[in-house]
Amino acid sequence: MMDTNRENILWNNFREGQPDSFRPLFECFYPSLCEYAFQIVKDKMDAEDVVLDLFIFIWKNSDRINVEQSIRSYLFASVRNRALNHIRGVKLETLEDSFDMPVLDPALADIDIKDISAVISAALETVSERARSIWKMKREEGKTNAQIAQQLNVSEKTVEADVTRIRKLLHLTIKRNFIFTLLF
Repeated sequence: MMDTNRENILWNNFREGQPDSFRPLFECFYPSLCEYAFQIVKDKMDAEDVVLDLFIFIWKNSDRINVEQSIRSYLFASVRNRALNHIRGVKLETLEDSFDMPVLDPALADIDIKDISAVISAALETVSERARSIWKMKREEGKTNAQIAQQLNVSEKTVEADVTRIRKLLHLTIKRNFIFTLLF
């Protein structure tokens, strides 16, 4: 663990626009912030999503962020608030909303569409063949959950679960790619 003074120096270096200052800040806090977010949201991908959202926000708005005490306090308080908001949002989300195409964060606009396609293709290779088939039928062929369930002889709940899981995976994978683009 780094001392608070060193952490604040990392933050100040980043705010002052020093080259290569974002990566050490990210690497210093990312693992512990993900663990903390996981304690709240109880889902690894959602926890990483919360933390990546925060770092994207910081990247784009560092000049407007006012850290009162320490960057550590600010980051953990921000993750707590974002995780709680995420939980509230998940409870309010309808099933129909979860099947829309992933809405990409405007901060991700810097990533080339070819890069996004490659990232999506690679991420889809990590899921089961059935899940890939469901995703293709849903997204490329425009079939309904009921049609997919009937064609694959699975329940509609299985189709819903696979689509939701892939949607989350793709959203998180694209965000990770954006962060790594910033780091390198």
